[in-house]
Amino acid sequence: MAEKNSSEKSTEEYSWALKGNLLLSEVNEKWTEKKKQLTHAHVRTRFESKTIQIDESHVRIMASLVPDEIIYNIGDYSKRDMDACLLFGDVSGFTDLCEKYNKSGKGGPSRLTQVLNSYIGAMVQEILSHSGDVLKFSGDAFIAMWKETDHLSLRDAIHETLDCALVIQKTYGTYQTDVDVVVRVKLAVACGHLMFSLLGDDGNSHYLMIGQPIDDIKAAESKSSAGEIVISARVLHHTSANEYLIDLLPDGIHAKVLGVGPNWRNIQRHYEKTELVEIYSILSIPQEDGFEEGERLTNLSDKSSIEEDDTSVTVKLVNDQYALRPAVNHAVRINIMHELRRFIIAPVMNGIDAEEPIEYLTEIRQVCILFINIKVNDKLSPSEGIDTASKIYLTVCNTVKYKNGCVNKISNFDKDLMLLAIFGLRGFKHELESQLALKCAIECYNSLTSLPNVRGVAAGVTTGKTYCGAFGHTLRREYTVIGLVVNKAARLMVAYPDKVTCDRETFLHSKLESRNFILQDYKPLKGIANPGPIYEFKGVQTFHTASHVENPYPLLGREQEIDLYWTMLQMTKKAYERGKTDRIINTLIYQGVFRQGKTRLLDEIMHITSKYFPVIKTTISAFTMEKPYETMRLIFFYLLNIDENTKEETKRQKLRIILNEPPLDPYLCLFNIVFNVNYPITTEYRALADINKYKWLQKLFIKLCKQVFRKYSVIIIDDGQYIDEESCLLLNLLINENMVFVVATMDTETYLSALTIQVLRNSKIKIVELKAIDKWYHVGLACQMLNVDGIAAELEKTIQQKSNGNPGWIESFLVSLLQSGGLLIRKIKRINAYNLGIVIPPLYMTMRLSKEEMKLWVEIMEERKLTVEDKMTTRWKMFIDSCRESYPDLTVGRVFDKMVKKNDKIVIGTVNKSFNLEDVDAELAIDVIILKIFDGLTSYEQLLLKCSAVLGDTFPRDMLLYIMSSSAIHTTALAVQKLFEIHVLSCAKGDFIEGGLDFEKRLENPNKDMEVSCECKGLLIDESCRNLPKYASCGYLRFRSSEFRETTYNLLTDNQKREFHERAIRYLEKETRRCRACGNGYFVRQIGGTRVDNTIRIYSKKDRKSVLPDIASLMDNYGASKILQSSSLVSVDSISSKKSKDFQRSQKDTLSVFSSLSSGRDFFSFANSSRGNEMGLTMIRKLKDNFYLMRTFSTINYSQCTCHLVLTTMYSQMIDHCKGAGLAEKILNVTVEYAYICIDNMNIPQAIRVLEEGLQLLEGPMKDQIELDWMIDLRKGKLYALLGYARMQIDDDEAYTYFMEALKYYSVTYPKTRGGKKILRAIFKLKQNLKYYLGRTKVFKKIDDDYAEYNNDVSECFYFLCKYFTKKRRWQEAELTAMWSLSKALKTETDFEKLCLAYGNLIFIQSTLGNEKFCIYLEVFALKLCHRKKTHIEMDELKAIAYLYYTIYRDRLRRAEIDKCLQIGYVEWRLAAASRSENLLFLTLPILAFIVLNRRQLPEFVNLLEEVKALINRDTDNSEKSWYFDLCLMVHIETGLSAEPFSNILKYMNEEGWDPIIRDPIGKQQLIVLIWLWEIRNENWESAVGWQEAAWKIQFDPQIENTLHLITGLYLLEGLIIYLSYKMDRKHLQAVTRATNRINELFSSLERFQKKFKMILPRLYHMKGYFRIVKYNDYKGAMKYLKIGKKYAETCFNDLEIGYIRHSELAWLKKLSKEDAEFWKEHAYEDNLIDVRDMDYIDKFWLLTLSDDSLTTKLVVDN
Repeated sequence: MAEKNSSEKSTEEYSWALKGNLLLSEVNEKWTEKKKQLTHAHVRTRFESKTIQIDESHVRIMASLVPDEIIYNIGDYSKRDMDACLLFGDVSGFTDLCEKYNKSGKGGPSRLTQVLNSYIGAMVQEILSHSGDVLKFSGDAFIAMWKETDHLSLRDAIHETLDCALVIQKTYGTYQTDVDVVVRVKLAVACGHLMFSLLGDDGNSHYLMIGQPIDDIKAAESKSSAGEIVISARVLHHTSANEYLIDLLPDGIHAKVLGVGPNWRNIQRHYEKTELVEIYSILSIPQEDGFEEGERLTNLSDKSSIEEDDTSVTVKLVNDQYALRPAVNHAVRINIMHELRRFIIAPVMNGIDAEEPIEYLTEIRQVCILFINIKVNDKLSPSEGIDTASKIYLTVCNTVKYKNGCVNKISNFDKDLMLLAIFGLRGFKHELESQLALKCAIECYNSLTSLPNVRGVAAGVTTGKTYCGAFGHTLRREYTVIGLVVNKAARLMVAYPDKVTCDRETFLHSKLESRNFILQDYKPLKGIANPGPIYEFKGVQTFHTASHVENPYPLLGREQEIDLYWTMLQMTKKAYERGKTDRIINTLIYQGVFRQGKTRLLDEIMHITSKYFPVIKTTISAFTMEKPYETMRLIFFYLLNIDENTKEETKRQKLRIILNEPPLDPYLCLFNIVFNVNYPITTEYRALADINKYKWLQKLFIKLCKQVFRKYSVIIIDDGQYIDEESCLLLNLLINENMVFVVATMDTETYLSALTIQVLRNSKIKIVELKAIDKWYHVGLACQMLNVDGIAAELEKTIQQKSNGNPGWIESFLVSLLQSGGLLIRKIKRINAYNLGIVIPPLYMTMRLSKEEMKLWVEIMEERKLTVEDKMTTRWKMFIDSCRESYPDLTVGRVFDKMVKKNDKIVIGTVNKSFNLEDVDAELAIDVIILKIFDGLTSYEQLLLKCSAVLGDTFPRDMLLYIMSSSAIHTTALAVQKLFEIHVLSCAKGDFIEGGLDFEKRLENPNKDMEVSCECKGLLIDESCRNLPKYASCGYLRFRSSEFRETTYNLLTDNQKREFHERAIRYLEKETRRCRACGNGYFVRQIGGTRVDNTIRIYSKKDRKSVLPDIASLMDNYGASKILQSSSLVSVDSISSKKSKDFQRSQKDTLSVFSSLSSGRDFFSFANSSRGNEMGLTMIRKLKDNFYLMRTFSTINYSQCTCHLVLTTMYSQMIDHCKGAGLAEKILNVTVEYAYICIDNMNIPQAIRVLEEGLQLLEGPMKDQIELDWMIDLRKGKLYALLGYARMQIDDDEAYTYFMEALKYYSVTYPKTRGGKKILRAIFKLKQNLKYYLGRTKVFKKIDDDYAEYNNDVSECFYFLCKYFTKKRRWQEAELTAMWSLSKALKTETDFEKLCLAYGNLIFIQSTLGNEKFCIYLEVFALKLCHRKKTHIEMDELKAIAYLYYTIYRDRLRRAEIDKCLQIGYVEWRLAAASRSENLLFLTLPILAFIVLNRRQLPEFVNLLEEVKALINRDTDNSEKSWYFDLCLMVHIETGLSAEPFSNILKYMNEEGWDPIIRDPIGKQQLIVLIWLWEIRNENWESAVGWQEAAWKIQFDPQIENTLHLITGLYLLEGLIIYLSYKMDRKHLQAVTRATNRINELFSSLERFQKKFKMILPRLYHMKGYFRIVKYNDYKGAMKYLKIGKKYAETCFNDLEIGYIRHSELAWLKKLSKEDAEFWKEHAYEDNLIDVRDMDYIDKFWLLTLSDDSLTTKLVVDN
């Protein structure tokens, strides 16, 4: 009993999982608490019927598949007469609907069935509520019966039928589908005497009705139109004009029923209809409801109305739902399970036996459809008609059964007598199902036409994907197939009578030779716009031939097989000649799938063999197996030069002459059965025992062979799988005698007998598996088949992708394409063919070349020698040949002049433009094998695989269980174990050590080995699975074959795909967590969140209260501590060292965060300072020098964050699942977020791809889903802006076009003229000046989120555009877009990231343009903004803050505010590291190190130097490495201390430093100048010459310069002055003039930057003083310059320069000792270096003395 309950529970869970009820995973908490293990359903077979336990659920399911008439008379095979009324319904628009769904991409067969199931299912419910019996379904039609009984007269039955028809027509008469096809139903009613009978036997049974009402209802249906009810004359006779409104048709026979009349009467029911309909309307919805909200049919309601916890209601509903159809309960009571089985096809019955819900059988499957239409003598009586139909049914069933098919139905109310057979259903999949269906069709055709009373037979065979599943209503349904493929087969059998016809797909997949088919004339098929070529199948043509016709084309792709054959043949011949044949292999069998090129291979073998050996070739067929010794006869008749028609006496004489041994004559009668001769039976023969008779036969056979095969010969046998067993034994005997070499072919699909298998185990036989033809030979193969010289590239691509390397498929495809007009053969010049991209194979693929020609070809075309080992299979040859043929001036053009003349016309094959190659079905060999494996699994294993297929090639176990909505841990483990062991799934090596799957490991390529094991780390195994292998509990799985996943996925219907994908989306949204470094919390903004942050704005008291709930929710999401940390104002060190009033106030406000939030008051002092009536200028003056204006964000750190990997994986999966679920709007949202991640990680190609897909989505599916055009425009603007930014990252000039397109969709007009831009820039400047100088703080009102997002997106677009203009150095436009960006961001102040970026951009531009005061005002407002950020700081926001701080840091450096620069520089350095902004680190650290060096903070400089060194491995080129060595040399130049030996610096520069293109060339330029300066300082004039030219090339740009580049100019200036002094001493006038000009040029350039870059002033005036001494010997003027330089150095806090100026001043006054003066030079070389890390010298700097004579005086400066 426990097992039964568990089984019922399992079935219930499967059903809920497939129907997609959300209550299972979200609402019903009780379900998730169930932890009992599911048991595997017991699979029962038909032959175990006596042991099957009574299962009510099974009986009910089976009873729903048959009509009431069967249930009440289950075992009665007699012919029963009855009077009844029939209702026939035909859905008009079905054919158009089928065509539209297959073409529109809106669901195909699945969506089609979904609509029809709901539509017809509702009508079936109405029929059942009117006590009708639904007899049959036929695609878009159905027929129901009301029969006369003791309680219901025929008149009442007719009234009941008409009442039902009127309700159906009024309620369900019309339905508008989502593809603009109106579905309507037309109804016909007839009545009269019928004969009902069961057909078949105990194995297969069906039912049929014959009688006048059948003909009447066909006639009535033909008179009706959609939306009408037409009745026959007999029905009209039983109705009264007062009861129904009737309109007589013009034929005077039929009439239309318009409604009920005044005297309409209600038929007495045996149940309370209203109650039953009300109850049933809750439960009886068809399994796939296809109607949208508002379109749902009447009387259909949602299951969600049932209360899950109301068990009394649930039990009542379950018991009462079948009251609508009492026959179901009757079937349960009398227990007719065994009897019902014969009426249900095997795939369905197997599913029921496995306790699968009937809904689980629903799938989209590739099948082959066979429709047979039989015209029966219309003069037969009903009884004779039943007998004939029974014979037809049994004949077809027996034929179909042995061809792996299933007869689904027999019907006579739609066409003539029609049968439907299906091949390829679950459990009956076969590699050659199309071939089997054709053979079955021709056998049925031949068998049925020979039956009496059959006047004609037609069959239509089609192949394709269809909906396979239950159709109809929960209480009355049928398993059927629906789709365009089914319609096509039905149309073929009607359009082509008395023939077996098939479509192109069947022709291709049958793998039969094209000579077995005859192309038919085109006939229009109703509802099928382009049926393609139609073929008549005449059966497999069999013939025998021993003659050989040489193929003019060479064999392609079989070089290895030919070499193997030839090698073995030579070895066996030598062994034969030496008499040592014991261990040789003398038989070679090539085994392969149908039409793999086996016959062609044998032809080539015969071609190369016949010149040297006697060859006997024979082709056998399936008919050969039926005749004993037929194969031996074919071989020896050829050898004896006789055949079947040779006279008997001649045969006997030839055999006797060849044997030529009289003692053997008495036993020649043993050859009678072998060679069909008639030797007389002798006494000696009769005396032999049976076993001795066979021994004498072997003796005679060996003797005959020795006489016949006097010379070593080769026997070639094609289709060796058909060798009869008797011949197989004799052939084995011949093989063992080693007199011949046998070559044979065999297919892999044909069943082999045990005796044949035993023979194949002979050690002298070698079996070789034929592989697919390599794709590089496909073009040559196609040209051979079409007899052309070249084909179109797209045709070659299609063949390579879809043929699976099968030559037979290629031939059938090309023949079909040619016959249907899809392929055009024409002649053009060879040179034109090259220009058109026609693929022309090399000559050796299209013609047989002699050895000399081949040798010449290889030498000229491939520039190598043709060796014996040359196999001509290397792929690169194809490219060489194509390349060389494309140029007319090659040598080959002269040598092979006749073959490859460029102006000669060649024949090519091109594809007709009207033909779509994408519609061609691929070769199905792999799919069939996969489906065979799949069909052999249990239902739970199949469900697990289907859900896995939805998740992708790799997937976590938790996600799989969520999708399955399963808590059956043990059952799942068992299923996973089996799937591992049959090599369907394997381990993907998940890392669960940190408590969850490490997403970083997802990027690794899993091991491809075939071991069944699990290598997951940190895996927690459930207690119930401890007894199973570890791989049963694998936490991260993958499909071993992507083809297996794809095939399994294609089995799902659209509803199932959509539901499973939606569950996957919910899982990703709910279960995706942050990385461990971020606390494993939930993502908020990135998954379904918004970038609008209402807490940044300053609200009025009235609106501030409405924002409080948002802040409270943030507290819930992040916790109070997180908010406090992220909102800290200053670091801990600052708290301990400073006690200003502002700080005390801010500390107080911070500690009172909870009270601040509750009261709506902003708790930051700097934010509060803006309230009231303070003017903008007042606030700036107050805050600009406030040390605490800068917020440090010291608690935020993302340096170890791997969330970007998590999000990358999650977003890529989300996009796939959103596509599968059809959630277009969500796809777009995810696409935008995914693009941000890709751009941030510099995965630009991926970002561009997803953004372009997003644009296509907006133009396609999503365009219809969004009602408002402006919303589409805004989304397009966002995508175009991101596309422009992505392209800008790769320096694509098209970026500007995308930005302009984005602004167009944002409805923002960007000025095109220079004047317009200038005016607009002036307006923005005026507005911003008024705001910052005079304006008051803006108090916002609550605004709409859409409005906020719009302004933020426009701001972002202008930010991108500003970056573009900055790159292009278009500074005026950059300033305009920067101001525009900030203006839009400030309009709502709801996106902290956009605000920081906009402020940072404008500060950068204004600083570059030299607007110093404006930068200060911007800095104050930007830093003040940072204090208003109350919520958690995301990584991209931290990056924006780091960028903002960098621009402020850069501007402060230009203003020479060194202390403030260092303050924000250290914070910006930490923020850049914390946010992983490596580009900012690259820019920040060299400048920071330079500033620290100027402040004489040597330990801190050393720390920064190590940081720069650590960045080297993270840089994309040598930029940071150049900066490292540059700083090392700089500290030596400035202090005399060494960080790296000079030799190391030179080594780097000579080996790596000359890279012409690097990210940041300034470091390299400065390093070159410093090396030159070092050489000059040390008077290494010869060495300096090598660096001089590169050093002197430095140039300056007035607008893009930075401080370090100008410092490079100062170092160059120093070197030039020293160089000038040296040349002046040697009176080298030309060098002096050149140096002087360069010095003056440098002074002039640097002076232009002194206002923007005040940091350069101290050293600049120092150099001016030095130049006065060297050039003019003006010590007084030099001292004046030193004084000015010292003043600027003190202003800039440049302690290093102050010391240097003091040093020069003392040196020029001749106050330095000689010992101190020599110190720097003595310690400049490696043998006497002082390390910068030496603590003894940490406070001492040694500076070079700048002198006009000796350059040797130095001074030790002690601090």
